[in-house]
Amino acid sequence: MTNLEAVQSVVGANYPLRETAYTKALIDAGLSPEGEYTIANRKSVDLCAAALILTLITSADIREGGYQVSISEKSVLLSIRSAILASHGVPDHTKPTINANPTYMW
Repeated sequence: MTNLEAVQSVVGANYPLRETAYTKALIDAGLSPEGEYTIANRKSVDLCAAALILTLITSADIREGGYQVSISEKSVLLSIRSAILASHGVPDHTKPTINANPTYMW
C-alpha cells in the first residue's frame, strides 16, 4: 500500500477531496505519495488525515441544479479528527483549553 492509499483509507473514499489535496498534504508532511506505507510513517499519515478532515469540515456545501454535495455530520468528523490527534499526543487547537496553572494576568 502506498502512502496515498493509506491516507485515503483514513479519510474515506466517500468525501469530495481531489487526489491533489491528498498529495499536497503528504508532500507537506515530507512523505512521497507513491512511497511504501510503513508503520514508521503512521504518525505522519494520520496527521495528514487530520489536516484533510479539517479541510472537509470547513468546506462549503455545493448546490447546483438538482445536484448537492455536503458534509452533514461535521461534528462526527471533528470527533474523528480529535481522536487521531489524541492518539499521537498532538493538541487539538479547535477545542478550548483550560489553563491548569493560572497566574496573575494583570
